[in-house]
Amino acid sequence: MNLAQIRASGGIVSAKPIKEHITWKQLSDDGEEVSFDADVFIKKFSYADQYRIYSVQAIEGEAASEHLLRVDASIIAAAVRFGKEDQDGNIIPGEYESLSTEDAYQLHPALKAALNEVNTKHNYRAKKISPPPKSSGVN
Repeated sequence: MNLAQIRASGGIVSAKPIKEHITWKQLSDDGEEVSFDADVFIKKFSYADQYRIYSVQAIEGEAASEHLLRVDASIIAAAVRFGKEDQDGNIIPGEYESLSTEDAYQLHPALKAALNEVNTKHNYRAKKISPPPKSSGVN
């Protein structure tokens, strides 16, 4: 294997975010269910991205659940981008916004679930590789 093959296989992660469409429902202040949809862009994580997220140190005296919440909010903040698209549907470099970790803490649970779904699709699911066919043992 050479470097070109590693790049072609996705072994070196592109910085180009991937467009995804999300939908979610939530109750309005007057109790009506409201549906929303939006296009978002998901940044695929490189080794360095994952290192920065998971090396967040627990604060002295912090409960484990609070630490996990901080890591989870950091994951969403690092992955999700909102922005303008070019004519091909690609995010325009420099023309996007990222959530802060503080904003990620305050996401509506339904929106957080929709963002988690598309983030997981690109950052945490390995592609399924089918095993080679088994030989019947007959020549």
